[in-house]
Amino acid sequence: MSQLPGASGPTTYVQPRSNGLAIAGFVTSLVGIVTCGLLCPIGLILSFIALFRRPRGFAVAGFIIGIVGTLIPLVIFLIWGAAVFAIFGLAVAASGGLQTLQSMTTAETRIHTAYAEHTSLPTDDDGDALIDDLPDQWHHTLRYHRLSPTRYELRSAGADGTFDTPDDITKTFTGTDTGSE
Repeated sequence: MSQLPGASGPTTYVQPRSNGLAIAGFVTSLVGIVTCGLLCPIGLILSFIALFRRPRGFAVAGFIIGIVGTLIPLVIFLIWGAAVFAIFGLAVAASGGLQTLQSMTTAETRIHTAYAEHTSLPTDDDGDALIDDLPDQWHHTLRYHRLSPTRYELRSAGADGTFDTPDDITKTFTGTDTGSE
């Protein structure tokens, strides 16, 4: 045994009663919660390493807080991302819906002009020829259908591109009015 100069008796090694890395991980994870999870991954890593040293109390607490503090902002980010994506998708769909309505309004004007010139609504083929250059939001042409001598319908095939399916967009008009029914 060796002695330190000026010390009497043998020197003994005393095991530390704390785990400095565990305390650092715990404090970092705790501060990470206050900073909206910014430091939590660092606290999580420090606490994980400290789990292999004794005592482990602060390491376990720092590890749990680090996991929670890391996952909560991640989940919030994913929820916000999904919400932004959904809102963006709705905005795109709404703008496309406006394209369909705009094309139907232009088609209505053309049909009413033809009605005024000929005092009757065009046949289905003639009406389709009047509006064949007006696409809906999915780039499909609109369809004209004469319902009676004074009423007609404009139809978009919808997203599936097939007429007479549930996703069709239809609007019924009266040939003598300038508005829709």
